[in-house]
Amino acid sequence: MANGSTDKRTMNIQCEDLHAQAIAAREAGDSAKEEALYRQIIIINPQYKLAHNDLGIILEDMGQIDKAEEAYKKEIEYNPEDHNAYSNLIKLLRAQDRDSDALKIAEE
Repeated sequence: MANGSTDKRTMNIQCEDLHAQAIAAREAGDSAKEEALYRQIIIINPQYKLAHNDLGIILEDMGQIDKAEEAYKKEIEYNPEDHNAYSNLIKLLRAQDRDSDALKIAEE
């Protein structure tokens, strides 16, 4: 029977492999595959660093602005030290002329 440490390590290896595949899908221009891989990572480990942020990026690129905003906020919730998620969220809000919302996030 595997212990919790082994399970977590296996989970992280799976997520790292899927993340590498997602980056390769992005480089190949396969947005649908990239999105599916990020969603798979989130199912395995919702707190996996960068998963929500990178999902937000692809969703934003696909024009799914509300879903991208949710993804950035989820990344911030799980990984509050991820400055990229804050930056991406602020840029997204400013692009929608939501400067007061962006300012609130920047002040956090």
